[in-house]
Amino acid sequence: MKNEFDMREAKFIDRVTTHRSKGKGDPSGPFLSLFDLLSIDASVAVLATAIEKGPIYRFDRFGRYGASSDPDKETALDLLAEARIERRNLATAEEWADNWLNNYEKFQVCPGLHDFGWFPADLPNLDDVIGGLDLREAPQRRGAATRTRDTLLIIIAALAEKGGFDLLERGAASRIAESTECIGAPVGDDTIRAVLKEIPEAVTRRNK
Repeated sequence: MKNEFDMREAKFIDRVTTHRSKGKGDPSGPFLSLFDLLSIDASVAVLATAIEKGPIYRFDRFGRYGASSDPDKETALDLLAEARIERRNLATAEEWADNWLNNYEKFQVCPGLHDFGWFPADLPNLDDVIGGLDLREAPQRRGAATRTRDTLLIIIAALAEKGGFDLLERGAASRIAESTECIGAPVGDDTIRAVLKEIPEAVTRRNK
């Protein structure tokens, strides 16, 4: 019986491949950007491998659709790596997509996740891409940087506890964001929310 990840991956492939057009080069059907694919729970590993093995397309600053250059492919891979980190801090792909859509700065990135992708006829065969690919997540390394970050997260949790501030209550991220503005070093709600979600795991690691 398939595990949960395999089932999600199969559903993702079915959703995407059903949009494939019959004629090669026929751009009919919706453009599937990297953002669109990540929003429906696409595997970052699968998308990265597809980009490495074959062409990925993009809209340039003049609105022209065409195969990406090698430097652009590297940009697409960098964007995927960033999205992977963001998604690991959130419960679902939908939650990540909502945060991304509400972050105005994401739309200013050019080219961004919304510029890269495929029309249905150009979409790579994802079954071939997945074949033989080990999609297990690598364990997070606990180097000096991780220990330092854990320490900072625990200090935040301790100060909040001492001050009677509930980091888990609704609106906590917004309240903290307002405080960062007061000291002239504003931090966005989404960034703060992602940091707060790391605190329980950091505390658990330190207690082991």
